[in-house]
Amino acid sequence: MSVAKTQEQQPGGAGERASLELTRVTVNLVPRSVRALEEIQQLSGDNRTDCINRALQICAAILKATEDGRELLVKRDGEETPLRIIL
Repeated sequence: MSVAKTQEQQPGGAGERASLELTRVTVNLVPRSVRALEEIQQLSGDNRTDCINRALQICAAILKATEDGRELLVKRDGEETPLRIIL
């Protein structure tokens, strides 16, 4: 995986421009991950970058919650069941 940092200017408040640091990452995806990314794009209508950013944030939130001992629940047909993620 290669990583490169870049700077992009974003509009800030009150006529100012705030700096937002971006990191460019090159990854090799296995076919299963490519299919998942394509499915996420179709479902969300977002581009690859936004889908990957969201997926990483969701993964971090799930890992943090389970590390903190919290239980994740899935609600299906009005019934809550624990979500079990095996890593």
